Amino acid sequence: MSDDNIYGGRSPLAVGARLRLHREVLGLKQSHYANRVGLAPNTYNQLEAGRNFPSVETLWKIADTFDLDMNWLLGGDPANLQFQLADGLHKAFHLRERAGGKQLKT
Repeated sequence: MSDDNIYGGRSPLAVGARLRLHREVLGLKQSHYANRVGLAPNTYNQLEAGRNFPSVETLWKIADTFDLDMNWLLGGDPANLQFQLADGLHKAFHLRERAGGKQLKT
């Protein structure tokens, strides 16, 4: 059975790439991002690297903490990747604006 079948057609690498993009847009280190969602830094590193797929609970924590759309995190249709990334960036920039344009504190 391939990873695509295990994860309902969603790749842990794709989810990790979205996590990394979002974290970098916010200007956070992996450890700071992990702490914001209540994860051990090593656990978060494994998710971002695509070595593990986040649990539904972890995805909800990330989505809730950063006001992200769960569908964007999971990737949806690969043909719409540019739109999904742009939407995620848009949300991340709004978070930075709320923080006064500065790096978000942990």
